[in-house]
Amino acid sequence: MKAVALGDLYQSDGRSRTVWSVDSIIDVPKSGTMVRLAKIDGYGSVTVHLSQLGVGSGFTKIDEVLIQTR
Repeated sequence: MKAVALGDLYQSDGRSRTVWSVDSIIDVPKSGTMVRLAKIDGYGSVTVHLSQLGVGSGFTKIDEVLIQTR
């Protein structure tokens, strides 16, 4: 099982780089562990199964993020 904690940072790459923070970790009976990610630099959130939180699904764990303000 992967070690994941509240506040861990992940990035996903698509058309643009999106940085996510682990907002909550939920144990769902008969389904396993679900992880709710919230966008750092915008509005939005997504809930994924713990097994989908990896490179194969487009998520990379990162140590820090720099946010640019205008």
